[in-house]
Amino acid sequence: MSEEMRVGDKVMLIGIPDWLIHDLPPDEQSEMLAYIGSVLIVESIDEYGYFWLGFGCVTEDEQSSYCTGHSFCVQKEYLRRMGYEK
Repeated sequence: MSEEMRVGDKVMLIGIPDWLIHDLPPDEQSEMLAYIGSVLIVESIDEYGYFWLGFGCVTEDEQSSYCTGHSFCVQKEYLRRMGYEK
């Protein structure tokens, strides 16, 4: 079986690159770093080989709903493909 990650694969985020968070306010940096260890699905892979991930949730009340979270990309070395370990 191929070891290449593909769109739709389940992956664990094992790190966050400094270039992604270094300009963020401290509270947003902490929020992004808290995603490390999360398991999610690769949403897309761009033409530069970056893997796009999305974290979020939908909150609903009686009158409305809204989505909060982040969508961002990382290189392959920040991900571990799940379910295919040897």
